[in-house]
Amino acid sequence: MKGSVSNKRIFWLIVTLIAFILAGILAGCIYYFRTDNRMTSKDFNNQLAFDGIQLGMTEERLIQLWGEGEHIEGFGGHIKKYKSKQTAIGIAGDSDNDFYKGVTLLETSNKQYAIYGVHVGDSVKATYAKLAKFGYKPDFSGIYMNGEFVISLQGKETIETIQIWFNDKDLRDRVY
Repeated sequence: MKGSVSNKRIFWLIVTLIAFILAGILAGCIYYFRTDNRMTSKDFNNQLAFDGIQLGMTEERLIQLWGEGEHIEGFGGHIKKYKSKQTAIGIAGDSDNDFYKGVTLLETSNKQYAIYGVHVGDSVKATYAKLAKFGYKPDFSGIYMNGEFVISLQGKETIETIQIWFNDKDLRDRVY
């Protein structure tokens, strides 16, 4: 009798241990596959060739690098327009944004700047393969997403304008 109680206890201990291990594996898989932001801003900025400008950098740093620019007030933030550089840069004004008071949008028609080696003037079709190598998936025409990072290519056969922005997962349902 004593041996069978001990065996039952060991059996249930093993079953419980296996259940906890499986629950941990399941939780890890769910986290891995449901995590929306697999790419970090550092990873993204390492691929950004934009004359020193990076997503998430402060407005103060932007002004140090490029000057004041033309200030255009907007909803959820403002834009700094740099006509001589053919570029507009968005600054987040929503305190819930992960990049609050930092650069969240870059828009350019300047061939000098690039993301993942993609420049204004490049073939739109050839660009998709470049972006796909870095995990970007097309959302709809000309929009490519990887977690919270979005690249929009405007132009029919060749890229005329590149827009890059940080689409904060916590603000996607917010309307300004």
